[in-house]
Amino acid sequence: MNEHRLALGPPSARTIKLRRAVKPRRAVSLALVTLTALTTLALTGLGLTACNTFEGAGRDMQSGGKLLQDAARGTSDAISGDR
Repeated sequence: MNEHRLALGPPSARTIKLRRAVKPRRAVSLALVTLTALTTLALTGLGLTACNTFEGAGRDMQSGGKLLQDAARGTSDAISGDR
């Protein structure tokens, strides 16, 4: 067993230097994991919202297409005199 591990005095300069070198790496990796998780959550939410938006846009386009089709039929009937 090493004697310096049993000492209750203040940590050596080498120990402090090593601790400072290790802590930023942990902080960066934790920040990176947190950022990745939040980004994934946000993109998933946007994806689900986009499905509803596209569905609504599809309905709007469909109803617009029906109106256009009805107008075209009305014009065609008026030209041919079938009204």
